[in-house]
Amino acid sequence: MELSDSYNRLGIAYRNKGRYAQALECYFNGLEVSRTYGFEKHLAFQYNNLADLYNRLGLYNRANEFGNRAMEYAKKVNDDYTLAYIYNIKGTINKNKNEPDYALTCFKHSLELRKKNWIQPGYSNIVS
Repeated sequence: MELSDSYNRLGIAYRNKGRYAQALECYFNGLEVSRTYGFEKHLAFQYNNLADLYNRLGLYNRANEFGNRAMEYAKKVNDDYTLAYIYNIKGTINKNKNEPDYALTCFKHSLELRKKNWIQPGYSNIVS
């Protein structure tokens, strides 16, 4: 799992520097490690990062394909935290595709999941 995570973090660093080819290589290497060892929770996050990168490249259909795969895995492992990010990326992709109604639906789903699952830092002592 650490190797997969390392590839993913390196991919994010390359993406942030605008080095998209290197980011793709890292993301796909991490994806292969996660597939090989059955790290399904990581697959959702990695597919989402690929969706984000293809969105940045303007390849919206490809971005949606990876977003859909990310969503499948996040739902399969009941990972609402990652699912909130996935809906946000899918909203951005569809906004860029000039599909505002679907984008809005995705953004609303993202917001609902974030409200449902995240505790505000100032209130963390209430549950302890």
